[in-house]
Amino acid sequence: MSGLVAQVRRTVEAVALACDVAPAAIRSPASRRERQARNRAAYALVRAGAGSASDIARALGFADRSGLRHAVLTHAREIGQPVARLEDLMGKRRPRRIDRAKLAFLFAAWVEREGLNQVQAADRLRVSRTVVRKVANAQALDDESLVAVMSAAGLELGDILARQEGGRTAPTASREFYGEHALAGRAVAHG
Repeated sequence: MSGLVAQVRRTVEAVALACDVAPAAIRSPASRRERQARNRAAYALVRAGAGSASDIARALGFADRSGLRHAVLTHAREIGQPVARLEDLMGKRRPRRIDRAKLAFLFAAWVEREGLNQVQAADRLRVSRTVVRKVANAQALDDESLVAVMSAAGLELGDILARQEGGRTAPTASREFYGEHALAGRAVAHG
């Protein structure tokens, strides 16, 4: 906790100097400028991962974590930073889960489209038949091998994950941009 106290003190002093307010005013702001300074300090501390949201909230004089959340999101909006949750800034967001069944389906579609069996697919992708079998059957496989196989097959994992979450990605690696034939040609180039 003493590390947090020191970091809060340094951050509050730096923000107070930059915003031309008294450091004590950041902990109990009375004016709009002082509230903006507190929002800026809150944003800086959350972004630096200085401590838990509750600890940062207490150190800056917020009644609870929701006050800190509001201050951070307000400052993020003011500086044009798209943030929906404090965890997005704190770097504590869990990595996206890879839907291996969906990847297996897409991989099987690629193998079928190319007219390959698993042995031929393994040869083209320069991996073992065991790796191809694991991808095709959605079995456990380390992420690096999975990414390498999917990329070699012309199936960009970033596009797949974005579609999995319902989003759209830039068209640089998508079928809409390359078309089916160019995508198949790209996979051949890897093999």
